[in-house]
Amino acid sequence: MVREVQPRSGAAKAGLKSDDVITQLDDKQIGTRNSLVQAIRGHRPGDTVRLRLIREGKTLNVDVELLDLTELANGETFQEEIGGRLSKRRTGFPLALQHDTVLQPNQCGGPLVDLDGQVVGINIARASRVASYALPAAVVKPVVEKLKSGQLVTAKAAN
Repeated sequence: MVREVQPRSGAAKAGLKSDDVITQLDDKQIGTRNSLVQAIRGHRPGDTVRLRLIREGKTLNVDVELLDLTELANGETFQEEIGGRLSKRRTGFPLALQHDTVLQPNQCGGPLVDLDGQVVGINIARASRVASYALPAAVVKPVVEKLKSGQLVTAKAAN
């Protein structure tokens, strides 16, 4: 049972209310608070999950976008969105260069260049109002070489 819905949270944006009873997350039965927490841990901020809940005797399906708890706790979500949309996935990268180029999420995929015009990375996410992330060229280059040599197959080629 939902005890409280935090303002500006994904639950609040989706319309969850106190006393809602969550019974499923992405078609998986939820029997306890702990099982809900474990199911949510399998997702990342920016993911959307489907909740089935009971409200005042009626069964409802609600889609909820999961937010980064640090943004919610620090009240940064509104501030970060002032400069435009953020990437859905903007956390959890094992290795990324942070830079301050202002990108829109649909502008990711292009090169990050240094002052000499050398490509130092590939942009992958707009993380906040003043931070974007790029994969370092040293990480991307071996993958590109494997693709060119046929050692890796792209999703398009596999279909």
